Order: sequence, then C-alpha cells, then structure tokens
Amino acid sequence: MLDLAENKLEGSLNATEFWKLRYLTSIDISMNDFGGHADMYFGPAMVYVNYSRNHFTSAGFKRFAGGMMSVVNLSNNLIDMEAVDFFRNVPVNVTELNLSNNTLRGAFPDSFPFLGKLTRFTIANNDMAGPIPWGLVNFTDLTVLDFSGNKLSQGIPPGIGYLKKLTVLNLSSNVLGSSIPGSIGRLECVLEILDLSNNDLVGRIPSELGELQETIVLLGGNSLTPPAPLGVCKIATVKDDQDLCPPEIKMLEEFYHSFKGPEWINSSYWLDESKSYCLWYGVVCDKKYNVSITKLELGNNGLSGELGTRIMEIMSELTQLEGLDLNGNDINGTIPTEIATLSNLVELDLSHQKQGLMGQIPDGVSKLVHLSLLCLAGNKLDQGIPSAIGILDNLKVLNLSSNVLIQSIPTQLRRLQDTIEVLDLSNNKLEGRIPSELGDLQDGNDDF
Repeated sequence: MLDLAENKLEGSLNATEFWKLRYLTSIDISMNDFGGHADMYFGPAMVYVNYSRNHFTSAGFKRFAGGMMSVVNLSNNLIDMEAVDFFRNVPVNVTELNLSNNTLRGAFPDSFPFLGKLTRFTIANNDMAGPIPWGLVNFTDLTVLDFSGNKLSQGIPPGIGYLKKLTVLNLSSNVLGSSIPGSIGRLECVLEILDLSNNDLVGRIPSELGELQETIVLLGGNSLTPPAPLGVCKIATVKDDQDLCPPEIKMLEEFYHSFKGPEWINSSYWLDESKSYCLWYGVVCDKKYNVSITKLELGNNGLSGELGTRIMEIMSELTQLEGLDLNGNDINGTIPTEIATLSNLVELDLSHQKQGLMGQIPDGVSKLVHLSLLCLAGNKLDQGIPSAIGILDNLKVLNLSSNVLIQSIPTQLRRLQDTIEVLDLSNNKLEGRIPSELGDLQDGNDDF
C-alpha cells in the first residue's frame, strides 16, 4: 500500500516506476498537485487507485495491464479528452469507476466495454454528449449510476429498470428527451434515489413510478405532462410539486371516498393511475392547459354522504371551478356556510337529493357573485329565502321550488330584474303578499 494523500506533491508521474512495484495493491495520491498524464499502468496486484483532486489533464489504461484493478477514482481533475479515448482498455474487473468533475467530452464509445463487475459508475459534471449506452443494462451488479451534469440526450434506456441492485440513479441536468420508462418502477424494493430533474423529458409520468413510495424522487425542471398519476403524487418528494401534483388530484381522491365512489352508477377512470383526472367521469378541465377543473358534473350518479365542512374546505382548492352539478343524488345534511369559498361558481345545482338537504339556505350563497344558475329544488330546506340573493346580479335561473321555505318573499329579489329568466319558488310554505316589486320581473318566467 502506498498512501501519499493530502500533501503538496507536484509534477508528473513515471508510470514505469509503479510497474516495478509488483506486489503493490493500493495507491492513494489524492489531494495533491500532480499534473500531466495519469498513466494507469501498474503491477498485476494493483486493486485500488485514487488519483482524485489533482491536476491531471489526461488519463489512460494500458492494454492487458491492471487486470486486478477494482477501484479507480480520477474525479476532480482537469482531464480534458474524448471519452472514446479514455474508455479504451478499461480493466474488465473494475467495480468502481469515478470520473466526476472533469472535462470528458463527446459520446460514449459505440461498443462500450463490457464491465460486468461494475457496481458504481460516476461520471457526473463532465461534457459527455449523445445517448446513454444501452449496454449498461448488462451491468447487473450496478448499485450507483450517476451521469448528472452532462449533455446526454435521447431517451432513458428502459433496461435500466431491470438493474435489480440499483440504489442510486442520477441522470439530472442533461438534455434527455422522450418519456420516462415505466420499467423504473420495478426498482421499488431497492432504489433509494431517482433524480431525473432538469432534462427535457416529456409525456405523462408512468403510473409504475407510484411504486417508489420509499424513494427520493426528483422530477422537476422537465416538460412532463401534468397531472402526475395519483400514486406518484403520494411520494413524499413529489406530492408538494404544484405543477405535477395540483391540489385537484388530492381533492378528487377525498371527494371520491367521501361520497362512496365505489357505489356510484358511473365511476369510469376514477382513481385510475393510468388516466389523467381530466378523463375521469364527470370531471371537466380547462381546454387550454387541461389541468384546472372547471366543472364537476355528477348528477344522478348515486353519490351519497354529507356535504360537510371538510368537503367544502378541500373543494375550495378548486380555484377555477365554475360548475357544480350534484343533483339527483343522496347527499344529506345542511348546506355549509363554507360554500361561499367556491368563489368562481357560475352554476350550482344541488336539487332533488333523495333524503333532502335540510336547514336554511346559507347567507354565504350571496357571496357567489358569478352565479347565473342556483338550483336547490326538491329538498327540505326551511326558514326564509336570504334577501341577499337579490345582489347576485348575474343570476338567470333561481329555482328553490319544492322545499319547506317559510316567511315572505324578499322584496330584494326585484334587483334581479335585469338578468333573471327563471324564478321558481313554487311548492313551499311561503306566506304573505307577493311583493309588488316583483312586477319588475315581468320578462322572466316566474312561478310562485
């Protein structure tokens, strides 16, 4: 063993002198100031070579030399050469090869040497270009593969997902394109770090990646198509990514379970890992970006449960929601005051619930200033009609029929005269005189 690490030694090395040391098994000259060419020419017993953190400008191996060489560390030098030249004559028994933080350039050789015993291969922060060698999939003992910080392009070889011992896969900060191969999900039992960030990856994230729940998964800085599959959005390092995992996806999952989704008449694609939630039955997304939910159209679909405060809290995350149609289901309880948080609603239809919504119409409805349709017919709503409904100056349809509303009709409804087309208050327990002010609604279809 020869250990000269962490000194201020400088100059070039005479490889023939090391060749004479026939029984030398280990050499460490790291953290010095050696320069020139690093000739990997050693006696037959050499196993461990650490030339890192020097100033070598080139390096190479001799054919048939270093047959026992297992660990080679040339990281953090100034090696500036074509990759095809460097990889010529790499010892076939090498298990660890660290070339990070140099200037190796160009593509990997077309016929990449078969390094069947390789376990750790690091070539981060160089100037490598071209595709990732497909031959790597034959290096079945690989545990660490770090090609980050280069200019590697084209796709990720699907065969990487079959490297059953791989614990670290770092391909970040390249220009890799195409989609992420689903086969990477096969590594759920071993993979600890998956870093594909800052590339040019496109398409939907494969649902198979949802298997990597215990893995640190980094996917930011790509052009991946949102939303990510539900399982992927449960991974700790992905779930807070607002681009890949918008709040809609979490809300829809809770909505499904709260209203007994498995019992719905039609629940096509709901919670399907392979489908965007914009394809789930009754979910309508914006046409431009196909991410933000604009409508939930789940009328007459067998939903059951309570329209409680919690549901309103999670639905408030749907900042672009314009339409909520839940008519003809079996939703019970009262209409929570938090419905006012759905501030962009244009159409709200909670009519004809099987058991009937009860309690009063919350004053918060008047805060839904964009409403053009409010339909609460066929329930068991009681007490009076909130006079503040009269300030909804976009309202075209107001249907509160077939409830048990009492008291008199608010005179403030006259303020709807410029917009209202349908006003139906029939089959309630309203009393008193019809306000003369409602005569201003003569162009509408009024039913008292």
